Amino acid sequence: MASLFHSVSRNLSSRFPFAPRIRRCFWGLLSFTLLTIMIDLGDDQGMHIAVKAADTSSAAARPVAVYAQGKIFAGNLVIQHPTPAQRFFLNGRSGTSLFTLMLIAAASIIVIVMTPKFNDQNLFRKDASGLIRILGYLVIFHGIALTFLNTYEYRIVQEATQQTFNPLSRFPILLWGEMYAGFVIVAIATWYRRGVQLQQEQDLTV
Repeated sequence: MASLFHSVSRNLSSRFPFAPRIRRCFWGLLSFTLLTIMIDLGDDQGMHIAVKAADTSSAAARPVAVYAQGKIFAGNLVIQHPTPAQRFFLNGRSGTSLFTLMLIAAASIIVIVMTPKFNDQNLFRKDASGLIRILGYLVIFHGIALTFLNTYEYRIVQEATQQTFNPLSRFPILLWGEMYAGFVIVAIATWYRRGVQLQQEQDLTV
């Protein structure tokens, strides 16, 4: 029975030919993410938040409006002197926050480390199960964090524009979809860990 379990494990690992290709793709994603982080860190043009007028007053209707904490230009609130927290959590020139970019880099590293393990003779590995679980928790954390960051962004825009502009609302189903995907990944890690336990039980019967 143990030999049958190991035979199935080896067969599954040999039939996973896309692992090297997936790994190369995530190497490319990691390189692009790190390059974007460096560009955003070197950008001195301030933070840009897409906004819309909260009312039809003359101040909100103007294409350019200047406030103490920033200015409205081309449908964006430009914060010229952001605080460290604003620089980290708000979207930069790339349209993505440093917070999100760093989580993307972390997720890419996890996948890069994890994919070679699927080509081993022993498909069910405890360390691979742990990496899958961490990846799922990372996705869930990002979805939850963005929910709170939307409130943070709304408060910043309201204070900076004296309540004449609001940030463009994001489609909330995307955030819920991201968190749901994270729970699915954690569930896969749980099933994968069960495979590890079954394999260990089979090894003990030898």
